[in-house]
Amino acid sequence: MGAVGNFNASLTGIAVNNNLDMRLIRDINSNGVVDSGDEVVRAAAGGNQNDSINVQSLVAGNYFLQTYLHSGTSSNYTLRMSNTGGSPSNLLGPEVNVGTLSTTPFSRFSTLSTNNASDTYSFTMGAVGNFNASLTGIAVNHNLDMRLIRDVNSNGVVDSGDEVIRAAAGGNQNDSINIRSLAAGNYVLQTYLHSGTSSNYTLRMSNTGGSPSNLVGPEVNVGTLSTTPFSRFSTLSNNNASDTYSFTMGSVGNFNASLTGIAASHDLDMRLIRDVNNNNIVDSGDVLVTSTAGGNRDEAINVRSLAAGNYLLQTYLYSGTSSSYTLRMSNTGNSGGSPSNLLPIETSIGTIGSPITRSGSVGVNNASDTFRFSMASSRRVTLNLIGLSADADLRLIRDANNNGIVDAGEVIGRSSASGTSNERLSMSLTGGVSYIAQVYFYSSTGSTSYNLGIAPSIIPFPF
Repeated sequence: MGAVGNFNASLTGIAVNNNLDMRLIRDINSNGVVDSGDEVVRAAAGGNQNDSINVQSLVAGNYFLQTYLHSGTSSNYTLRMSNTGGSPSNLLGPEVNVGTLSTTPFSRFSTLSTNNASDTYSFTMGAVGNFNASLTGIAVNHNLDMRLIRDVNSNGVVDSGDEVIRAAAGGNQNDSINIRSLAAGNYVLQTYLHSGTSSNYTLRMSNTGGSPSNLVGPEVNVGTLSTTPFSRFSTLSNNNASDTYSFTMGSVGNFNASLTGIAASHDLDMRLIRDVNNNNIVDSGDVLVTSTAGGNRDEAINVRSLAAGNYLLQTYLYSGTSSSYTLRMSNTGNSGGSPSNLLPIETSIGTIGSPITRSGSVGVNNASDTFRFSMASSRRVTLNLIGLSADADLRLIRDANNNGIVDAGEVIGRSSASGTSNERLSMSLTGGVSYIAQVYFYSSTGSTSYNLGIAPSIIPFPF
């Protein structure tokens, strides 16, 4: 080793019913004998499995690599060795053959250390589909990363262009790879020690076809939600098709999430998940609510009286290639009179000059709807909410700073009649200004359909 670096060796091509192993040796006293303490590490996978040695930051000096027949009669083999400096191993003798991925996740608990700095998992995508991998359970003060590789020429070496993508979140944060519509074929997933001495980990992989990732090792820990919205700007793409956010409802309250700023010709969606058994997998019944508005329309989730506990919010790419987005989340308390303070534009009405009506429904799992509108000139406008079978209320908002949040002073009108009574607002509004009518569910159970009418006066007038 001309300089300190990551040493790698792979022993492959072992015949069936034979077992070849190898060990790394440093003849400290140069006596030509393997004395006690001269063996650095050995690889003995068993059977005719590939053997691998990956030592992080092996010191400069002279070494021996010994291959030996453990059992059997005769077998060819191929030995490869490299020094990749500070980079992960570029040798791909797969240590674990996963087989063909399916929706049911493959799961493996293992350990990386300075003397076993890399693990490789070969797998097959039997058909084009959404590929997902999560790396969780990393010890404090350690950093494990992973990368997806396609050994195009099947030479057992990571050549230029073979690496598809890597996940390197930093520290002991969970790592995640989510690729939309990965082509059918054979691949290798490599986990490796970036820093630290020894850490356990759990690797999970799946192919969910056209559905979003069912692996939810949280990438962002939001903490406990409050009335002050959490806000995050991020990007989804074909090579990063899903983001997961863990958060806590410290007490029962109205949960709100908005997904805005989606690029034209793209469709991003989101879903609320409660991982009941904490296995970092989306099992049947774990998905509480999904928002799929279609196209690049804003997405919204508003749950009335969500129970206290830990949850996940997953954003995912449904169509398109790459789009930034802004995610906001809040807990506005448990009162029916404390609706969402987030203002995604679920329905954009545009400029109105004559009465219009929009129909919809609100309920426990869809507790708020928003409608943006404006007038060409200043007019008196009447809003009517009718056809209720449960208690829903109405308020009018002017988002003066266009930040997608209901700030102090931005609610300019509210109607909150009791029970199923109709709601009505009549106000003088300025032309050329955007307003948002919010219909929200006051009751704590059930749902109601509604008709929202917005009627500007016939004759504009100055203020």
